[in-house]
Amino acid sequence: MTEIEEFYVIAENGTCVFARTNARDKCEGDLVAGFLNAINLLSAHITSDTIQVFRFGTCQLILYSEHNMLFVALVPKSAHIKTIRKKLELFAGKFFEMYSPEYMTLKWRGNLDIFAGLNEPFTKFIADPHVRMQEAIWQ
Repeated sequence: MTEIEEFYVIAENGTCVFARTNARDKCEGDLVAGFLNAINLLSAHITSDTIQVFRFGTCQLILYSEHNMLFVALVPKSAHIKTIRKKLELFAGKFFEMYSPEYMTLKWRGNLDIFAGLNEPFTKFIADPHVRMQEAIWQ
């Protein structure tokens, strides 16, 4: 079982469109999104590639990019990268079923309220199994 401590979906312009955290001392989603977006852009500029894993202290950030959107999970250093990346890919797939890449690129004008529908896919693909079980019991 791997617990995702924090999770972010970041638009190409650096806006945090969706964030969930289990941390007591949570960071502001836009602050994290701006930081990660800046590092990712710098990495792409220097190496023509993006950062996929960022390790620090006892944690690691696993980043998955698709259609100019960034899907990020903060997990313990002991978490298996491939397992988390697969969860991020599944979530991204559901994200783009709900909000097409064309919509995000051409029509979305910054309204964050439209992303409220991401709570259910988050629980299905990303949330800790204990959280999913509790939600299933109480529904």
